[in-house]
Amino acid sequence: MAKKQPLSKAPIKEAIIEFCVVLPKQTTIEVLGRELSQLESDYPNKEQLIKGSFDISLDKDISVLSDPEQQIEGYRFSSVNRKQVVQFRLNGFAFSRLEPYRDWEQISDFGKK
Repeated sequence: MAKKQPLSKAPIKEAIIEFCVVLPKQTTIEVLGRELSQLESDYPNKEQLIKGSFDISLDKDISVLSDPEQQIEGYRFSSVNRKQVVQFRLNGFAFSRLEPYRDWEQISDFGKK
């Protein structure tokens, strides 16, 4: 069997692993934020994920039917070099490895930044 070689020029720009979850009903965005504070030593760049919504009508004239609403949907953390990103939402989790992406081992080990 041939030895597996790292990809010097991977054909993808980003490797993503995503899971959809159902959390207990008492889990709020505030609880999630507090629990995730332990990630900040390995992933110091923290951003809020904001979800926006509004209603529009597309009849004869376009009209806005509601005021825009925004709410925090989750949090995004990235490593010091911003090559690894983790996102936590009330309905899921995602991990991303940005370029350079070499192989599965690189993204399967969350400790490498």
